[in-house]
Amino acid sequence: SEQDVEDAEIHDALQFRVMFLLGHSTLSRGDTLRKLRLKALCFSPQKVARTRDTTVPIVTFVDKQGKTNKDGHTEDIPFTFHEDWRLCPVSEFALWLHWQHDLSPLRSPLEFPKERLQREWYRHRVFHPFGEPTEEIDYQNWHLPRYQEFLKAAGISSVSKTHMHRGSAARHLDALGAPQRAIARLGRWADGGHIKTAYLHNIPLASVFLISGFSQTGEDFYIARNEVMPSRELQEYAREYIFPWADECY
Repeated sequence: SEQDVEDAEIHDALQFRVMFLLGHSTLSRGDTLRKLRLKALCFSPQKVARTRDTTVPIVTFVDKQGKTNKDGHTEDIPFTFHEDWRLCPVSEFALWLHWQHDLSPLRSPLEFPKERLQREWYRHRVFHPFGEPTEEIDYQNWHLPRYQEFLKAAGISSVSKTHMHRGSAARHLDALGAPQRAIARLGRWADGGHIKTAYLHNIPLASVFLISGFSQTGEDFYIARNEVMPSRELQEYAREYIFPWADECY
């Protein structure tokens, strides 16, 4: 029906936007993003003590099988709030989850995030075809065509398509003054050798901060939009209609 087509288009548009922003903020390959599962999602707040004590919320996906992970070590794919709301992967990812589990007419069988047991998430993918939460999106029929359409519409010529973030985000960080070693760690390139996987913190905070619009130290991390307090009426509406599971879970 026309409604089904419209819902599928909303699904695809939201999914592509989240994949694009995550790809850029984490220097990730397209195949890495396609294989992500909800069970790999973690929250890792980081303390940044400089002129003031600041806790930066870092969201990560744990990767053990990506192409850049040659030795099977646990590697983090980290990202955080961007200073500019239009480029924020956290906000877009939250909206993506909200669409899938609260708004989409073909909601996932998983009542996220009410189901806390990780075993309930094992087969659920972060990115998936409309109405099929356990299936991986297809490269030839979905992922590649979306990037081709985007690049054409934006007037960008690029040999790389779903792989483009590896180069563009690395050059972005280089222009911002990020050390080459920090760029390599965020992109999970093997340049760091054994020291990277065995002795260094898995989250290269300097690169995460820079690509999110802040300084390398993160001491200027501040999200002005988080200071806005919704009206009482809006809070009550959200509690009843958007997050009815909140009181039970928390």
